Amino acid sequence: MAGHNIFQDFFGRKDPVYRAVQRAIELMEEGDLDGALDTLHGKALSREPENTRALLHVGVVHMLKGDLDEAERFVRPIAEAAGKMESNKAAAQIALERIAALRKEKGTQA
Repeated sequence: MAGHNIFQDFFGRKDPVYRAVQRAIELMEEGDLDGALDTLHGKALSREPENTRALLHVGVVHMLKGDLDEAERFVRPIAEAAGKMESNKAAAQIALERIAALRKEKGTQA
C-alpha cells in the first residue's frame, strides 16, 4: 500500500485529535495562544471531550495567558486522576507546581 505508514497509524499520527493537539502546540510555540485554544476546543475536544492530552494543553495555554484559576480547572483533574496515562498525569502535576509558583509570585492564592 503506497504511502501507508503502519507506525503512524499505531502511534496515532494520523488521528485528527492527535494532529489537532500537535498543531495547538505549534501555535503555542509561535505565541498564538488564542489560536491554540481555538484548535484545542474546536478540533480536539469537540471530537474527544475527555482527551487528557488536549485538556492538559488547554490548561497550559491558560497558564501562559496568566489565567491561573482556569489553568488549574483543566490541569488538576488530570493530575489527580487514577489510571490515566502516566505521562499526562506527570505533566499535569508539573503544571500544577508551576501554577502554584506563579500564584506565589503574584501574591495570590487559589
